[in-house]
Amino acid sequence: MFHHSTIIMATQTTRRRKFTLLWILAFLLVLPLQAQENPDKQATDYSSYPFWIDMMDDPGANFYEVQRAFEAYWDGRPTRRGDGYKPFKRWEYFWQLRINPDGTFPEPGRVYHEYQNFVENQPEDGRFKSEQTRWTELGPKTRLEYGGYVGLGRLNDIACHPTDTSIIYVGAPSGGVWKTTNGGRSWFPKSDNLPSLGVSSILIHPTRHDELLVGTGDRDHGDARGIGVLFSPDGGNSWEIRNQGMGEVTVGMMTRHETNPDIVLAATSGGIFKTTDGGISWARKSSAGGHYKDIKYKP
Repeated sequence: MFHHSTIIMATQTTRRRKFTLLWILAFLLVLPLQAQENPDKQATDYSSYPFWIDMMDDPGANFYEVQRAFEAYWDGRPTRRGDGYKPFKRWEYFWQLRINPDGTFPEPGRVYHEYQNFVENQPEDGRFKSEQTRWTELGPKTRLEYGGYVGLGRLNDIACHPTDTSIIYVGAPSGGVWKTTNGGRSWFPKSDNLPSLGVSSILIHPTRHDELLVGTGDRDHGDARGIGVLFSPDGGNSWEIRNQGMGEVTVGMMTRHETNPDIVLAATSGGIFKTTDGGISWARKSSAGGHYKDIKYKP
């Protein structure tokens, strides 16, 4: 038989245990909040692994954090050809004057939308004067030879006309779409009325040969960020954005279904996307996240 005093002591002990348990739970709940407020306390050891490689492809990364990761990794390490040091320096040079003051990257489509607003606000008689005038190159036409491949640029994709071998399209990392109608003897820009634009993939419709799908952005070195897919109904003379459901992502590669040309798969900086209506709308077919650069149908 318990005495009354014993029951009181047991009750007080139980209360103290409950109170202590509440304090422990509160402490555990506060810990992750402190970790979020003080990310430096759980900073990644950038010196042990080249995290900066993946960070370069992450649109949500901070430019200054990528720099810190790069510098920490290379501190005390010798550089060798093919180790990524030089491509990073090119990437760094390109972005250092284009980032926001806090180190975040601008929205991929901001330049395009600002350009569209500018064009729409211009008087009709003042638009695209360069298209209405014939221009002739005056020079200088003599290039100084410094060695290497002077005058040559990098290309991301080549698309050949299905029936006319003299028509070829190429996509440049930050120079847009170019077209030849004489087998490559001369080339004409087909995206000069768009702001500086990278191109990584070009698809020509197998039966409607003037219809083009272009994957925007530079998949390899980030020279230009993408705004999804562009569509041209007339061989590159006019363009419209077709990124509904996809958003403003870099499109590294597109591949078309062998028997249904309206079905296209796209490997992008935001996942794998699929269209069943020729690019009018897109649906994600992979889990969120992931930077995909290439995709092919299994033979």
